Amino acid sequence: MSTHPGHHVRHHHPQPPHMYHHYQHHHNPQLNNRTTGNGHSQAQHNSRDGRRRAGNGRSSVGSSGGAGHTSGNGRRPSNGLHTTFRRLNLDTSTRLRDLTGRIVELSADQHGSRMIQHCIELATPAEMHKVLEEIDEQIYQVMTDVFGNYVIQKLLQYGDGTVQHAIVHGMQGRVPALSMHNYGCRVIQEVLATVTSADLRNIVLHELESYNVSDLIMDQHANHVIQKCVTSLSTDNLGFVIFACERQASAMSRHLYGCRVIQRLIEQCTPEQLSAVYANVLGDCASLMKNAYGNYVIQHVLDHGEQTHRDAVMGCVAGNLLPLSQHKFASNVIEKFLRVARPDQIAELVAELCHSTLLPDGTTAAPLHIMMKDKYANYVIQTLMQFSPRQTQTALLDYIYANREVLRGYNYGKHIVAKAEALRSQN
Repeated sequence: MSTHPGHHVRHHHPQPPHMYHHYQHHHNPQLNNRTTGNGHSQAQHNSRDGRRRAGNGRSSVGSSGGAGHTSGNGRRPSNGLHTTFRRLNLDTSTRLRDLTGRIVELSADQHGSRMIQHCIELATPAEMHKVLEEIDEQIYQVMTDVFGNYVIQKLLQYGDGTVQHAIVHGMQGRVPALSMHNYGCRVIQEVLATVTSADLRNIVLHELESYNVSDLIMDQHANHVIQKCVTSLSTDNLGFVIFACERQASAMSRHLYGCRVIQRLIEQCTPEQLSAVYANVLGDCASLMKNAYGNYVIQHVLDHGEQTHRDAVMGCVAGNLLPLSQHKFASNVIEKFLRVARPDQIAELVAELCHSTLLPDGTTAAPLHIMMKDKYANYVIQTLMQFSPRQTQTALLDYIYANREVLRGYNYGKHIVAKAEALRSQN
């Protein structure tokens, strides 16, 4: 949620997303059970999202911190870890090798998982390999366990190339299934974020490419894996994602999960790489502006696209400023556009606002009068007053001042007139 001029609390909507790790539960389009969004995504959906990002997938189950006895290597186990030690009848000198024979069992327990993660931080690659040998055929079970997945993530983070190699080869043939799993997708994301070997990453990418990428993009969990691909890989390796979106970009922009991937692509790729994506989205611009998820894609186009893309949005706005400004979602796009539009485009829109016209109800009035009564459109006026070029701002402020007595009688008019008078006195 954002606060607009005059401390009016602006309407806020769920935001789609951004590219972050998968610990957030779904309650808006940009967050929702992810550990990676980029959202962004930050699901406002975007700049008004009020999003918060939980852990990044690199922390142990239950955060550690605080005072405690110093262990052999100078680390201080937290009070939480002391509780874990006591629950498992272990002491602070326990090492990974001391847990041999109990790894799978302990990985499935909240305290046991924390214990193993702590020990992994102190372990040698040889000890980590012993863990993987013990897990062996049960590695998929551990990867998809609510607590066990953290153990695999910790091995990826602290293990050397040979440990990472063993883990990636252990997931071969099951990458799409893991990607669509609530906890397994976290492990795949960690591979993409942590593994530096191109050969190992290509094993994962090959399985993703061989699956129906559109299904992964639209999946509740796998969309975070695709977002992680976009944010972690070179754009030269994203052809399979771009290809999957090119003909469906407009439909994906309307989708709770698909809109996140489109936004990540717009953030990371060049307009040349996304020419077909931009064309598909802007061809449906007027409709997407009014969509709960699509409006954030159009805002991303305005932020990251080229002037030709912004001009295409102007083509949808000009002549429709009043109804779009009154719309819950489209009004957000209008405000974004006013921040990036060319001076001549803003001047054209201000002229449209102040020109008397025949309204749908048969009356004649300047759209500005109607907008001052509207709970969404009044913010468009405030944004115009703030971001208009000097000459256009002066014309707008003069119009408001000349009609101040009438405008003060509208729902939001008194505040806007006061602000206009303050700005006018500064000019």
